[in-house]
Amino acid sequence: MQKRPTLMFEVYRWAGTTPEQFREHYAKVHAQLGKKIPGIVWYETFINEQPTGDWQAQERPRPDAYVIMKLESEEVLQEMRKSEEWRIAKDDDIGFASHSFSTRVERFTWIADADPVVVFQNEA
Repeated sequence: MQKRPTLMFEVYRWAGTTPEQFREHYAKVHAQLGKKIPGIVWYETFINEQPTGDWQAQERPRPDAYVIMKLESEEVLQEMRKSEEWRIAKDDDIGFASHSFSTRVERFTWIADADPVVVFQNEA
C-alpha cells in the first residue's frame, strides 16, 4: 500500500481576535468547511490551551491550533488546493486566521491513547 501524505498546519488567529473567538469560529465554521475538502481521510485539530495572548515583537507567537490532515493519495495532495472547497476554506481565513504554516509530516504512535476518540458535534 502506498503511504498516504499527511500535512500538519500551525494556525495563528487574526490580530484583534481573542483565543476564545478563534476557537469558536474554528469549531463551528472553519473545521466544517475543512471537512468538505475532497480526499481527506483523517482530520484532527489540537487547539492550543495556552496560545500567545498579545503578540510581542521580541518573541515568536505560539500557534492557536495545530491541524493534521491525512490525504487519500499524492494525487489528492497535488489537486487539493485547486478545489472549490479549498478556496472556500481559504476565503474564510480573512478575519479569522492571520496565517498558517504547513509541512508534510510522518505519524508515529508511541503510546496509543486509551481514551475513546471524541468526534466534535456542532452545537448549532
